[in-house]
Amino acid sequence: EYMGGKFSHRHSHRHWHMSFSSVGVAFDRHGFQVTARNLSAAEALESPLIVRKENGRLLKWQDMFDDWDNFSTKRFDKLESRAWKGIPDPVRSEVWKRRSAAQTAISTRKYFKLLSGTISTQYRQLIVDDVRRTFPTHEFFLKVEGKHVVPDVEGHNKLCNILHAYAVLDAECGYVQGMSYIAAIPLFYMVEEDAFWVFVYLMIRLGYREYFTAGTPQLMRTNESLNKLVESQLPKLYSHLTHHHVSLNLFVSPWFLTIFTFCLPFPLALRCWDWLFISGHDALMIVTLTILKLKQTELLSLHEDELMEAVMSLVSVVNVNAAEFFKTAQSLRPLCTQLTEANKKNTEWTALEEARLALWKSAVSPS
Repeated sequence: EYMGGKFSHRHSHRHWHMSFSSVGVAFDRHGFQVTARNLSAAEALESPLIVRKENGRLLKWQDMFDDWDNFSTKRFDKLESRAWKGIPDPVRSEVWKRRSAAQTAISTRKYFKLLSGTISTQYRQLIVDDVRRTFPTHEFFLKVEGKHVVPDVEGHNKLCNILHAYAVLDAECGYVQGMSYIAAIPLFYMVEEDAFWVFVYLMIRLGYREYFTAGTPQLMRTNESLNKLVESQLPKLYSHLTHHHVSLNLFVSPWFLTIFTFCLPFPLALRCWDWLFISGHDALMIVTLTILKLKQTELLSLHEDELMEAVMSLVSVVNVNAAEFFKTAQSLRPLCTQLTEANKKNTEWTALEEARLALWKSAVSPS
């Protein structure tokens, strides 16, 4: 845990904690109810060796926090390199907040003004209904009553507040189904007001709102770019999918809409979020390419209905070896830099970035 310039050294090896032990329910270190799937992911990522490495990285991140302005500008390459190797969980919220300049926005106290704003009855009901379905097995949304674990209204209310305030702030986007999954993740790591501004940063500064506004322009751009990327980097797989009339968009789009939180084991999804905060949206293109590269041999062996069934199963469950996932993503990281540099030479992309920056500045202004 990051504690104002000092770290708690209580971060140690554990597979799960038992905060609901009185009713016989176990949760992993990330707060999810233990299942065979997330337990296997935890075992892969929480071996004594992995935990020792993470603990060792804490001191390096302490050094970077002490000289953050320098590392976020002149020494950004080092910051980015360390982030791709893995941001230790105890400092993850601090990194996300610093990258999103959340403290600047918090100082305006604007969040509380937005909470008092009004939204349509349709939006309000949609938010309430969606929040009830969001990560229902996470302890943030659960509590113990007698001998049972039941939904926790307090957790739901906090997420509703964030989504309500955002709908007031960004009337053009408002609320669209699926946004609750994105807003919930920061809330697992920080207090409500901080989580709101991190969510705003993702939506506005990083352009995620454009996945949800009319016409879903960012989804269209992502699909077009991804098809070109896969065709150039994985030509055999691209040709195989095309031959069988299987569109990448069919199963990849949901990955982007939830920033991989719905398809990957949560520890892996968190790494995707880290890379997004550090390297921007192009990092998610690399994540997608990583998954497809790891699944390529399997998919090339399938045809017709079997192929369609396999790719559709990837919408909600992507089973990959954690070590291979990180190794492959690291090997593809230079491609992320190439994509970003190529975008900077594109006038349409530059104009889009300028518009996002202007909208972000407006969002965090006191008025």
